[in-house]
Amino acid sequence: ILKNKTGSLKKKKLAEIVETICDAGLRMAAVMLEDHNEIEASVNFVYEKYKESDDYDKSKSESFHTNNIRDMLNFRVLVWVIGCVEKSVGAINKPELKEIINELVENKSTPAYHLIRYFYLLDTSIEFEGNLKKDLEFMLKRYPADNEIFLNRIVSLRTQHYERTHRIKEKYRQSIFSSLGVKYRKPKSKLKSIEEKIKRAAHKF
Repeated sequence: ILKNKTGSLKKKKLAEIVETICDAGLRMAAVMLEDHNEIEASVNFVYEKYKESDDYDKSKSESFHTNNIRDMLNFRVLVWVIGCVEKSVGAINKPELKEIINELVENKSTPAYHLIRYFYLLDTSIEFEGNLKKDLEFMLKRYPADNEIFLNRIVSLRTQHYERTHRIKEKYRQSIFSSLGVKYRKPKSKLKSIEEKIKRAAHKF
């Protein structure tokens, strides 16, 4: 409906559809993002089941096992949450919905909805410029690595993916690496080389 009939629907109806899509896609992911006790509860549950199994390694300490389980769960949940957000954003990533999405996120004001908005902006922005830079800074300030390492990591991974797949002015590229606290890397010449190949091919005709 959103892909084909956005122009014929009233704003209120569009807002209802967008909210339904986001809520459906984030129902379980939101639990993991907003309640840190859920992951710890899952770690304890998996550990107890593992402890009862024949595969349990008694030579290792409980903390060793729980740390390994926690790392495994964090990775799986991270991939799962990114998938949930991407799926929701994929259904609403039309530039003309920006006002509706901004209002919805302001009303909800949850980590899950902030992620939705940031992913949406990355998907619909023509280029990485000042406003998108502010959105990145907002996410990193709102969810710093020392308090929100899980959500902070998702923002970092998605931003780095955007940087690797889009042309970005050098001053903004540098600000991305600085904001994320990752080592600066020179832009790949892949896009440039493709353009050069196209130009060379065009000259042959």
